[in-house]
Amino acid sequence: MLIARFKSSLFKPIDSAFLVVFRIGFAVIMFWEVIRYWSHDWIRQFYIEPEFYFKYYGFEWVHPWTGDGMYYHVIVMGILAVFIGIGFLYRLSAAVFSRVQLYIFSRPGALPEPFLHGHVDQLSAGDYARQSQLFC
Repeated sequence: MLIARFKSSLFKPIDSAFLVVFRIGFAVIMFWEVIRYWSHDWIRQFYIEPEFYFKYYGFEWVHPWTGDGMYYHVIVMGILAVFIGIGFLYRLSAAVFSRVQLYIFSRPGALPEPFLHGHVDQLSAGDYARQSQLFC
């Protein structure tokens, strides 16, 4: 009885309004983060000016973009956040956004210690969890 009830609840239609609100909220927060990076000049300070970056083993080949490339990278991140918020090409936007966001926020040595909290790891894990459900 309990197993049958559980199985039937798995396929019961639900209202998707919560997912829409979550998607829009996530996009607003990520766009706000992009605005913060621009307004505080953190792009130049943390990605362009430093001479030395710590490297992950096996990923020594990953470097920040040269010249204005990091500015363009953050612009793309902001555009993708808007696309996610309005639902434009949502699956593609979410997939590309997670890679762009992971590159920005997971650069070892690029961000000072106060920026490195668990929320960045949770965001990255959440991005990949969402994608695994999107493409199934």
